Amino acid sequence: MLKRLGWCLCLLWLCSACTVRPPAPSTAGAPAVSAPTGGSVDTGCSYFHFLWGRVAETGHRFDEALDAYQKSLACDPGAEYVMRELAVYMVKLGRKEEAVRLLDQLLSRHPKDTNILSLKANLFVAMGKNDEAAAAYNAVLALEPANGNAMLLLGSLYARTGRYDKARQVLERLVKLDDRSFIGYQYLAKLYREVKEYDRAAAAYEKALALHWLPSLALEAADLYEYRNQFDKVIAICRRVLVEDPDEEKARQQLVRIYLRQGKLDKALAELKEYRRHARDVDEVDYTIGRVLLENGRYDQAISHFRDMLEREPDSASARYLLALSYGTKGDTKEAARLLRGITPKDDVYEDATMLLVELLVRDKALAEAEAVLTKAVGEAASRRPRFYAGLASLYHRQGRDGDGRKIFQQGLGFYPDDPEIHYDYGLFLDRIGAGDEALTAMEKVLVLEPNNAYALNYIGYTWADSGRKLKEAKAYIERAVELKPDDGFVRDSLGWVYFKLGDAKRAIAELQKALELAMDPVILEHLGDVQHAVGNRKAAIDAYGRAGKLYEKEQDRQRVEAKAKGLRKTPSP
Repeated sequence: MLKRLGWCLCLLWLCSACTVRPPAPSTAGAPAVSAPTGGSVDTGCSYFHFLWGRVAETGHRFDEALDAYQKSLACDPGAEYVMRELAVYMVKLGRKEEAVRLLDQLLSRHPKDTNILSLKANLFVAMGKNDEAAAAYNAVLALEPANGNAMLLLGSLYARTGRYDKARQVLERLVKLDDRSFIGYQYLAKLYREVKEYDRAAAAYEKALALHWLPSLALEAADLYEYRNQFDKVIAICRRVLVEDPDEEKARQQLVRIYLRQGKLDKALAELKEYRRHARDVDEVDYTIGRVLLENGRYDQAISHFRDMLEREPDSASARYLLALSYGTKGDTKEAARLLRGITPKDDVYEDATMLLVELLVRDKALAEAEAVLTKAVGEAASRRPRFYAGLASLYHRQGRDGDGRKIFQQGLGFYPDDPEIHYDYGLFLDRIGAGDEALTAMEKVLVLEPNNAYALNYIGYTWADSGRKLKEAKAYIERAVELKPDDGFVRDSLGWVYFKLGDAKRAIAELQKALELAMDPVILEHLGDVQHAVGNRKAAIDAYGRAGKLYEKEQDRQRVEAKAKGLRKTPSP
């Protein structure tokens, strides 16, 4: 999903340099003056203090400037140029309510002065008074229907506050009046994108860029084209940006990403090598090149690449770790383990390296050695990490030593009582060994420590739903988890399942289908089959069970869904 776009309001404050100048006073000299008394007007006194305030403001003597402006207004209470200057200065000092009062005084004399109205609108925006700001901008437009600045600011304000229909009306009216409004089309492009009208957004981007080619806006358009899989347009934009600025990293990164999505590995690698010539952080590009080689199965090239990096920087733990990962992925677990043992607790990758070493040892069925690695690690303060306790408990579980697993977790919880990760891992361990109620207690502790832990929310909600308990609370927990992790198929599967338990099969099917778009998983397919079966969609249920059976790895899981499908096949059609 596209992230919500920010709306930047360019507040057009009247700057000091643009302040209206008063007529020159009639006095020829500049003798020392004082504020008049008795309500008289002294323009010379007023202008003297006004100039004094300007000089003090330029010199950053803010209190002195404020005092001078106030004395200037005291000398001539009707001096509008002073009132305007003082209002702007009050804004700079953060005294916005006083600025509003000064502007209201001016508007009482000049209710149709659009400059004052615009300044007041901008001030309301800065104060967070959006309705008042919108009213002031609309007042400007009532007086000057073709005021482009007011339309831009009003449209942007509406968009920023989620009033998209009103924003659209204002901005579309603007570009109709001024077909060459670059900013108008730019704002419209953002708006159309926000409301998912992508064809209109693309057209608005193209119009804006035709008026004024701006690389940052072009790359924004490229993001939209990438989202819509219009890769040729993305490539064309990035190429043009790079011709003008070979150091533009975002364009280079996007090109690499597009080529990888297209499966054009050699082009992606060539682009990365070119990127390396201009990059500020060459090491980071080298790591990216190596990871690309590794992830695309070019293990020998990855090994050669990371070996070269390690030779250049023998103390680089990251290069050592990735070289080990390359060997391990290729199947050379011995060399991978040798490299990993050279990574120490002071290295940033130590935790990941230790867990990878344990994984490789388990793969080689060296459980005792894997256990020794983690036992040694948790035995010393410098090397212990919360994840290591979960790793040890998992090793114990493989050997049927669940009691030892509990003990090691209790030891870890003693060292890390406020770490939500170890409580979560403990909950999963308890669930795995069949201690469901204790697992729920552990997950509830996670939420005490980290209320927005999506996976703990999902675990509790799903567990309640699956057992038919606390269904309303379960739905609330899972909905919160979906808000936090909208692109996680397993979390959305839980939402579909709780809808099913609540009797809303239609919404359950919709959510389960969304879940499958995010994660093609046999459990989600089995859930979909169960719901389709419950509502009488026999053919759809058989299809879902059949697909689940092909994906399940455990024989008992395959047999279960095959039995469900078989039962439906034997059932006569209604």
